[in-house]
Amino acid sequence: MTHNQIDHLLFGAPDLELGIQTIQDRLGVQAACGGQHPGVGTHNALVSLGPGTYLEIIAPDPQQDVPAVRIPYGLGSLQAPCLITWALRPHSWSTYLAQLKTLGIDNQVQTRSRTRPDGEQLRWRSTKLQMPTKVDQADLTGLIPFAIDWQTPSHPSTTAPGELELKSLTLQSPDLNQLQHAAATLDLPVRTEQADKPGMVAMIGTPAGIVLLL
Repeated sequence: MTHNQIDHLLFGAPDLELGIQTIQDRLGVQAACGGQHPGVGTHNALVSLGPGTYLEIIAPDPQQDVPAVRIPYGLGSLQAPCLITWALRPHSWSTYLAQLKTLGIDNQVQTRSRTRPDGEQLRWRSTKLQMPTKVDQADLTGLIPFAIDWQTPSHPSTTAPGELELKSLTLQSPDLNQLQHAAATLDLPVRTEQADKPGMVAMIGTPAGIVLLL
């Protein structure tokens, strides 16, 4: 059994309120405002998906003067809310970085922070993957997770609302062989399947039943 864990899913939206409303309509939960990412050009809202895992609704922050082309994950040009990528909490930080190198994926480690509405500052380090993220010419951008290591004792899943549970995460790609190779090398706790275009499907348990979030 893998020791690596899904830390959070990123659900992108062109506007944060639209993202919050979309999640409320689909999952039946009102997300809690998270905070701004200073200098990055984004802000977020969160929903818990169970202990140690959460859904981050992320969107461009109109209060930050960051050009659309510099806003990460393509959020500056996103047209509709959808899952855009995900974060892995590796059992061993050094091992995961070495595994990325084995796949030929360049990355940089960066330190980030944001202040919650209650005033608590959250700090973490994460990997910034090369864009596009390719493995042997297969474009796996968004499917290969960035690693995250929390530098504060409080994990966002403990304060975010939601009687939800992430049941599974499925990664889809036209290049299934390379996706499976990458998932095995990185010890990713996911399912993989062939598809006409890259994508992700999260199976989420809600009080009203199972919901598929794309």
